Amino acid sequence: MQDYLSRKCNGLLICDTDSWATRIWHKRYMGNWSKNLDELAKNDKVLYILTGTDIPFVQDGTRDGEHLRSWMHRLFLKELKKHNKNYIVVSGDRKTRLQKAIDVIDTIR
Repeated sequence: MQDYLSRKCNGLLICDTDSWATRIWHKRYMGNWSKNLDELAKNDKVLYILTGTDIPFVQDGTRDGEHLRSWMHRLFLKELKKHNKNYIVVSGDRKTRLQKAIDVIDTIR
């Protein structure tokens, strides 16, 4: 679906989760890396926007517990660096995070 939508959009497609992020969640829930997801994710050419952990955790009934938040953040950051992914970390209040993301996206479009 992501590939299809990337061909139909105006040059900017924003996704909450892609194959690369799914591989990290697979590690979290299954305890191991998926070779199939690794293969799917290796050609992703995107900007990852990783959110900081400096705003309060809000449980919505589906999210993992707050006790895993820092661990998952560190795992995402470690994997972004390890795989030389293009990424930024946005911190601060919601308005500041959004503006930083917009500013960076505007420079690469």
